Amino acid sequence: MRYLMQRSLKKKWDKYKMKPDKEQLLERAATILAQWVQPEKNVSYSCVKASLNSMALEVLKCLMEKHPDHSIFSTPNETFSYWTNNNINDNHWNEAEGTQIMDTLQEYIFGKLNFRPDKSIKYLESMCIDKVLKNKYGHDIILYVIYHSVARRLGLRCDIINQELGGINLELGPLYIFWTPTYATHNIENNRCFTLRDVKKFPDCLVNKVPLFKAPSRFSFHSEISFLRDFLITANNEMWYEIRGMFENMMFSRNNNIFGLTSREFRIRSYPKFRLCFDQGAMIIPRSKDVKFAVGLIVTHRDQSASSCTGVIIGWHRRMDRHVDLFIEHQMVYEVMDIGLLSLNHCRNYKFGKPQTNYIILTEHNEMCYIEEDTISLTTPKWIENSEIGCYFYKFEDTHYVPNKMLARIYPQDAAITAQTISKN
Repeated sequence: MRYLMQRSLKKKWDKYKMKPDKEQLLERAATILAQWVQPEKNVSYSCVKASLNSMALEVLKCLMEKHPDHSIFSTPNETFSYWTNNNINDNHWNEAEGTQIMDTLQEYIFGKLNFRPDKSIKYLESMCIDKVLKNKYGHDIILYVIYHSVARRLGLRCDIINQELGGINLELGPLYIFWTPTYATHNIENNRCFTLRDVKKFPDCLVNKVPLFKAPSRFSFHSEISFLRDFLITANNEMWYEIRGMFENMMFSRNNNIFGLTSREFRIRSYPKFRLCFDQGAMIIPRSKDVKFAVGLIVTHRDQSASSCTGVIIGWHRRMDRHVDLFIEHQMVYEVMDIGLLSLNHCRNYKFGKPQTNYIILTEHNEMCYIEEDTISLTTPKWIENSEIGCYFYKFEDTHYVPNKMLARIYPQDAAITAQTISKN
């Protein structure tokens, strides 16, 4: 059932990408994302849209109390309908009236409704726009999408931007909301650039980042866990990464340069133009003779810090070039946990002391483990109770799991090794 639903969503996502830029709304894409990670639930775009429309109406009520003469109250319904259903390239208002709407919008969303980022909740839940609209907290990406979407309904263009971190492979840096009175000039006067922090009182929750435009900082970031990240993206949820890449790897669809900053320093995130970080289709892992186990085999994992558990191999990686790989925890979380592919508890192995094969295993404890070869052994085959089994295998053969087409493509030689191993035992 989950597979069929996600295939249906894939068609919906492909249809979404074919829409004109002005119709590629962030809230619609965020709804597809929410449905993808909640296959058991019907996530309705009409409900998400209605919630955003309601928020825009409440902002108008607050604006009426403070600025009853604002020209937005003479705006025809047809214009509001256009803003609701299309991206806009600039602000509809002059600077004074645009500022009045921005002030009211910020006070309503972050003051009265108290929307806040929350890093303590499960990642996938925090990426679901339906849950964030209900709970008023979630991942900052979704919070900013909500803000952007309500602002657009009021005739304001607000961009979600990020400061990218340096390095060979660019990494996602901090996210900001950016607004300027007019996008037709490069004047930095009276623009706004802020991020959120989890404090209760408004406006202390808004952190001013305008000074970054005068002296943008550059950082270097590199993680040794890139293989595991790439494997998870390729084998499990290519579409998930593509959808989330809309938020994290957008290319400019308009201003490639904001006030003299290069695209490597800041990216605009209003229109969902994206590119993937690597060629997923080219990921095929050749097998060497010293790789002991194969994908689909049932093994027992012996962990010094916990009791043994049984699991199924979903991937492996031969680390030939390094004797010791050190992982810093926040990097591991950034590269794997924060990528949001699996709502699992992850067993993190930060040090690999030998140049041996490391395996990715889904365990009976609903965990994903990345572990060394000498800590696992074959065991009596059995069904593994893990929520993500269906993402990697299409059936259980009593002796082993049969990989799906994607996993079989990544490890084309493993099926034969699995058959040989089973025949010997």
